[in-house]
Amino acid sequence: LFQGREDILTSIDDYLMSNSRDPLVIHGESGCGKTSVMAAAATALQRMKSRSVVVLRFFGTTADSLSVRVTLSSICKQISRACGGSLSHIPESYKDLVTCFAKKLQLATEELPLYVFLDSLDQLSGENDGRQLSWLPTQLPPHVHVVVSTLPDRQYKCFPALQMKIAKAEQFVEIPRTSHSECEQIFHHWMQQSSRTLTDSQKDLVLKAFQHCPLALFLRLAFNEAIHWKSYTRVTESSLPVTVKAMINMLFDRLETLHGSKLVSHSLGYITAAKNGLSEAELEDMLSCDDEVLADVYMYWTPPVRRLPPVIFSRIRHDLGEFLVEQAVGNGFRALRWYHRQFHEVAAERYLGNATLRTHLHSAAADFYLGKWAGVKKTWLDTEEAYDRMVALQPLVFGDGVNSQFNYRKMSELPWHLAEAGRIEELNMQLLTDFDWLQTKLCATSMSAVIADFSYVVPTVSTTRSNSDKVSDLRLILEALRLSGNAIALSTDHLASQLVGRLMLLSPDQNRSPLRKLFDQAAKLDGPIILPILPCFPAPGGPLQTSLEGHTNFVSCLAIAKRQQQCGEGEELIVVSGSWDHTVRVWNVDSGSTTELLKGHTDWVTDVAVAKNALFGFSSSADGTVRHWNLLTADCIGVLRCHTGGINAVVVTSDGYKAVSAGEDKQLKVWHVDPESKTYGELIFSLFGHVHHITCLSISSDDNTIVSGSKDKTVRVWNLRLGNAVKTLEGHTGTVTSVVIHESGKQCKVVSSSDDRTIRVWDMTTGKVQATLTEHTDRVQAVATTSSHLLVSGGVDKMVRVWDLDSGECMRVFEGHRGAICGLAVTDDSRLAISASADDTLRVWDVEAQSLSYKLPSHQNAVTSLTIDPLDRFVVSSSLDGTMQTYTLADHLQAVTKLGLHGRSIECVALSSNGHLLLSASSDHNLKLWDVEKGIELRTYCKHADWVNAVVFTNDNVHCISGSDDKTVVVWEVATGRAIRSLSGHEAAVKSVSCLRTETRQLIVSGSCDRTVRVWDFQNGNKVHVLSGHGSDVRYVSTALIPSYGPVAVSASRDKTAKLWSLDTAVCLKTFYGHQLPVNCVVLLKDGLRMLTASSDKTIRLWSIESGAALGSFYAESAVTCLSLAADERTIVFGTNNGWISKAWLRLAGCIDPLPSPDVQQYVEATKQLPAPRNVSPVLSEAHNSETPAKSNPVASPLVLESGTPQEEASSDQRQTEGIVSPGQSSSVHGSEQFNSDKRTTESEEIDNDSEVAPVAPYVKSQHSQSSLSCVLL
Repeated sequence: LFQGREDILTSIDDYLMSNSRDPLVIHGESGCGKTSVMAAAATALQRMKSRSVVVLRFFGTTADSLSVRVTLSSICKQISRACGGSLSHIPESYKDLVTCFAKKLQLATEELPLYVFLDSLDQLSGENDGRQLSWLPTQLPPHVHVVVSTLPDRQYKCFPALQMKIAKAEQFVEIPRTSHSECEQIFHHWMQQSSRTLTDSQKDLVLKAFQHCPLALFLRLAFNEAIHWKSYTRVTESSLPVTVKAMINMLFDRLETLHGSKLVSHSLGYITAAKNGLSEAELEDMLSCDDEVLADVYMYWTPPVRRLPPVIFSRIRHDLGEFLVEQAVGNGFRALRWYHRQFHEVAAERYLGNATLRTHLHSAAADFYLGKWAGVKKTWLDTEEAYDRMVALQPLVFGDGVNSQFNYRKMSELPWHLAEAGRIEELNMQLLTDFDWLQTKLCATSMSAVIADFSYVVPTVSTTRSNSDKVSDLRLILEALRLSGNAIALSTDHLASQLVGRLMLLSPDQNRSPLRKLFDQAAKLDGPIILPILPCFPAPGGPLQTSLEGHTNFVSCLAIAKRQQQCGEGEELIVVSGSWDHTVRVWNVDSGSTTELLKGHTDWVTDVAVAKNALFGFSSSADGTVRHWNLLTADCIGVLRCHTGGINAVVVTSDGYKAVSAGEDKQLKVWHVDPESKTYGELIFSLFGHVHHITCLSISSDDNTIVSGSKDKTVRVWNLRLGNAVKTLEGHTGTVTSVVIHESGKQCKVVSSSDDRTIRVWDMTTGKVQATLTEHTDRVQAVATTSSHLLVSGGVDKMVRVWDLDSGECMRVFEGHRGAICGLAVTDDSRLAISASADDTLRVWDVEAQSLSYKLPSHQNAVTSLTIDPLDRFVVSSSLDGTMQTYTLADHLQAVTKLGLHGRSIECVALSSNGHLLLSASSDHNLKLWDVEKGIELRTYCKHADWVNAVVFTNDNVHCISGSDDKTVVVWEVATGRAIRSLSGHEAAVKSVSCLRTETRQLIVSGSCDRTVRVWDFQNGNKVHVLSGHGSDVRYVSTALIPSYGPVAVSASRDKTAKLWSLDTAVCLKTFYGHQLPVNCVVLLKDGLRMLTASSDKTIRLWSIESGAALGSFYAESAVTCLSLAADERTIVFGTNNGWISKAWLRLAGCIDPLPSPDVQQYVEATKQLPAPRNVSPVLSEAHNSETPAKSNPVASPLVLESGTPQEEASSDQRQTEGIVSPGQSSSVHGSEQFNSDKRTTESEEIDNDSEVAPVAPYVKSQHSQSSLSCVLL
């Protein structure tokens, strides 16, 4: 029964009955009774408001409740059950749960209000920066009240974070120390409940001691001691200590006297040393293996069984009473833990303060979880006698099959105890570099839990990596795991392929035995599995530190800043980014997580700026507004509107009181933005001078100078204090895309980048060009500088370049982005560079790190198709860049011959069954026949009236079949080039064709954007079947004869599925679900039991034909556009949307075939200076281009921007090779759909978000919404 604190409960009741939209904070020192108050308030509310939803959580009472992610998940589920929401849409990731929690709060109504009580925020673990409370809304929806409690200590971060989030002082209620009258009332009530009384002198002693420490916990401890007094017990002031710590020690003294020092110290020591408590069974096993304890217990008698009787510890537990509790610690397990934090602190000091005893306890616990004494006899003391202690086995997984269960306790406790015992070598070799351990723990827990194990040995903060030339194996493995995070988040089965692909360049060094051991274990894993043969992923130890993923469209801009950590200890690096998804995100670089998601813009975000204190930020948008944000609370402070058209750039003065914006109306506008000022939001003045859109801004550190860049190809320098133009810098021949002011002492430079592919360095005083940097191969879109005279640049060529600003030398080039680089920032210490890209990610780079020398074969644009010679000698690829390339299949895919530099994209290539002839299909409407060996063109096939998307030889090589955007399938004679038959019937573009000879006839199968697969009779061209069922474009079809089904076709679709069809009955036999984005390719294995699919979700999947289940998958880090399977049915060659080509190895179940391992060192050397492939025919570069029909292209018309001025035309092939798309359109490589808007927009309602192309630069954004903008020009 709760006693006292009526004033605190009244304050809580008043808040719960009010219309306040802010959380209420209950705070007070440890032991003051916060938890009891929270429980009493929630209980009283449930009695008073039966028609309401009350959510009550006590953080820290269980292992799961230490995690904000797990707790948010449980709260979302409870609210959904109570308010009728769906349980099926509760996400698992922390980022998604934060959003989900905010949405679930909105389910509250006036009839069903929601009350959330969250006790002991300070008990949250550091996972996901839970104590910084970015997950806690500060502005609550109507009919929602949130009460939280925390310690006021700054070291726990919570209270300072709440003070920053909640400005109103009345929302903070402090629980004071218990008054003397309350103490006497509560103590009297407890004595009555226990049917005990005290003499007057004894009672006076308790109350006098309480005056020295007026805390509820102290009073309870004093009561617990006093009930053991007899009426004749003589008590003095020394009988009762006056601090909580001393009272706990008195309790431990009494236990040791009653039960024995060894037994009590080791028992309580094991419990205190445990990471998440101990069960009584675990404790009995540990004590039974502890000879010191057994020798003490059996001092006068030696039993035949060397094991501690359960009743021995039960007595200790009884005497500890309520202070040692059994709590659920996750996964259905209950463990003994200290009820109060101060008990743990005192026990740790008393029993773990001795280094020898601490090491002994941790080491014995580690032996238990290692299963060292399970089923093994252990010697007794110093004798030769050995006895079975009958302790439990500790496998990683209990049981087999459907009845198996992970050993969560071992995975949680063992790394902790090994580290604390100083057994680092065992921790390294048996856990951190053991593949079985890593994969099992990933399956059972999470990536964060695995990375936490490394923190015992390796610092896990990405920004503190050593610059030492020799990076430890553990750090390399840790980095490999971090880099693999996105793949493993999709499936833990990706672990093996990720480790093999990332460690391949490092593992041959035999001196790195742990690294080699882990690589070998992953490479030898039993199938079914797909493993890379080439090092196709960024390796650890290189410049890439981490990727920040969360935006769902192009990341268009970023800014960085350092701010005081919310706990007041040190600084943290944050990144603020803006995106085409209309949002602004705030990231913590150390954790790689989003701390705040800022919503409000109705069009894409063009620029972001952060005030020097990093508490406030600004974002500009194509919606014509600048938004002012509180970066801690995610609140929008104000919206600035005055520009005509979109706003492309914004900067803020160092004090945060003025902001400058610029955009399509050719003006710079200066604003008052001090929230405390009456003039907030007022326009101070405007600056005029540019004659075209202003694209970028930069401000000097003294806030006196502004530099602007424009589409008029000039850079202008402005005096912000006087409001006038100072200088115009002319020299660029294209739009100026980025500017930055570089200050070094008295010297001041301006660095600008441009569409003319150059970077210019200007003397700001004289206006003269000091240097022109020209190594970028495409438009440069972003530049940034540091105080150490480094310049970092990036652009459409997807490369980050690091320059010496003084010498103009390019020092390093970082590759890894799959889309154009749109924004850059560098930390003040010049150690980290952060890039924003059109691949929807931000990447953090170590500026000083050297790139590992490897380079995959690649095209300049997406790979459209691959075909392997029937004898497995070579591979031929085609690309949107208009080229075809041959590579040797063996070893490293060495480039041999470039078959053409076409003016238009090549959509498909096909080899004859003898490998001598090659057909290419192009967007120039034609087919070409090539002699592969000689590399010369033999014939051109002209019939189609639109792009040719697909081509295939018949089995006898006498005919070939093509499919086109003109909706027809054409049958050709290979020898003459004559079109012998045109098959009509599809209602949209034909994307893929295949042919199959059965016992009775030969069939043609075609897939189309009309969502159907059609089957034709080869002999007469008659339609045999129309196979309907896909919900979107059919992108690929393949055929085969399967013993169990007969003639079949498999189709891949934009609807994210693949389907298996019977060509006899026209029935869909199976649908394969699992891909998250369109399926681009499908290949059947010869045995008819399995098939492979490739998808824009960046995965290749192996499927069982019989069950329809996925047997394995491979994550390629970029949309997989095509794949081909060699004749050995083990070697997979695949192409990606960023132009890469690589190889993987398919290992089936039960196979022991070794992973082909090319000489990696030879590979590294070979790829340092890849020779240009020979172009054997000088006439090929114009081959397709020369006969292009004069057909008008819808997107080649003059473009009208917001000013209404027609811009110069750009051919579709020009836009195609540059990878430019209209907002909202797909960049699918199949038919290059993004370049022909009037034909493609109706093909499917679904939008591909895997577009990996350059974003439209800010200066071409019109006033129209994204949906109404039909085409754009960079």
